[in-house]
Order: sequence, then structure tokens, then C-alpha cells
Amino acid sequence: MKLSNVSGVISSFFTYTGPSHNGAPWDEIDIEFLGNDTTKVQFNYYTNGRGGNEILYDLGFDVANSFNTYAFDWQEHYINWYVNGELVATATENIPRNPSKMLMNIWNTYGIDEWAGAYWGQNAIASYEWVRYTPNNGGTIASDFQLHACEYSGASGVTSWHCGVGSFYPGSWIKFDNVNLSTGYNAFAVSYASTQSGSFDIRLGSPNGRLIGTVNYGSTAGWENYQWSGTPALDATAQGVHDIYIVSRAGAANLREFWFKNE
Repeated sequence: MKLSNVSGVISSFFTYTGPSHNGAPWDEIDIEFLGNDTTKVQFNYYTNGRGGNEILYDLGFDVANSFNTYAFDWQEHYINWYVNGELVATATENIPRNPSKMLMNIWNTYGIDEWAGAYWGQNAIASYEWVRYTPNNGGTIASDFQLHACEYSGASGVTSWHCGVGSFYPGSWIKFDNVNLSTGYNAFAVSYASTQSGSFDIRLGSPNGRLIGTVNYGSTAGWENYQWSGTPALDATAQGVHDIYIVSRAGAANLREFWFKNE
């Protein structure tokens, strides 16, 4: 998401069920951004109409300036909230139990200015790049995780900037040290931009090491026009801790982030 920085505007991602939905008890789990201070995120939840569980977390960056990934893991006895794959908050008391809708919205807080500031009628935009739901697996499947391309530990033939990697031509590679593949992953996704088609390998241990997957990507019609591609055929027998190499085979691309997933 990339969120609005207009005073008096709330941008959100949340689950909900209650009287205004289907007459059920009011349950809700929230990720909310207050337009008067977009360096913070507020987490909250309601169980049978009972709230008062706000957690205000200082992000250390401005959510209105870039897309970032926000998530929560809703289990029977806890809720974990994540920012860019990092666990940042946990709740363990009176956890919601009712099945809920998954929603996103943006709205002004007229009449409750003390919460997110006064709203004066300005235009406000919240952008949502993608959303994903993973059913509860009882802890038997490894949780999805993210790698930022620019946080590589070693590289050959690439350029980098704050949010990504460029000059990813055939023979170029980037390395991530000590990546925990846990019990294995069967899918892999990449956020990339390119003016041409190409491909890259995911390998273990070295640029010529064990091949666990190949991503073939198409043109996105622009070097700043990021889209998602990937492979649903990652070798899930690759488990435990490994150095991961992303090795270009063909084409050229800018890379922003990767996800190891189970689908």
C-alpha cells in the first residue's frame, strides 16, 4: 500500500463482521494510517464490539512516499502484525473469532478531529498494489517471507539504489546470505520492471549452484512500470538455511522485491 497524507483522512486494510454486514457480533482487525502523521501505523482489533486495543507503531519512514507491505497473521490465541515482513506488534487477549470480510477503504474523520486531525476537503488517494490471503495451516507450512532486492549481501554486474537493483543483464547476480527456507517453498514471486522479456534462476550456494527455480518474465513497457511475475514450481525440497543467488540468464530488468511462498 501507499497511503494518503491528508489530515483528517484514514487509509486502511482490515477484516470486519458485524451488524452493518450480516448482523453478527462486531469483530474487526485493523491496519490504519492517520493522515496527520504518516510516519506511524495504528493496529487495533474489536471482539464482540469491544475495542480499546490500539497499538501505535513508529515506522521510521513515510508511508505516503512509497509502496510497502503490511500484513497480519490471525490465529486462535494471537494476532501478529508485520511491516515489510518484520514482526512489529502482537496481541494475545480476547482475540476475534468470527469469520470476517477483508476490506480496504479511505475515509475522512469528520467530527473526530482529535484522532487524525481536521479534514478541510482536500483530495486524498490511497493506492493498493496487491492483496493476498493465505488460509490458516496449523503451523505445518512455512510462512511466506520477503527479500528486498537492494538488501543483497553480494553482487556482480548490477547497480543499486534505495528501493531496488538495476543493470540486471545475463551473467549478473545478487546474493542473500543465510536465507532460512524452513520446511520449503513451492512458489516464488518478483516485483520487476523491464522493456523486454528475460529470465533468471534461483540457485543455492553459488551462481552455478543447485537450481531450485527459474522465472521467465515479459516486458512491462517501462523501466519504472513495476509488475509481478514468478514461478509456481519452486523446488520445495530445498529446505533449511542457504545462501540464495538470483542469476540473470536473459534480457534485462530492474528488481524491487522477492517473495518465497507456499500456494
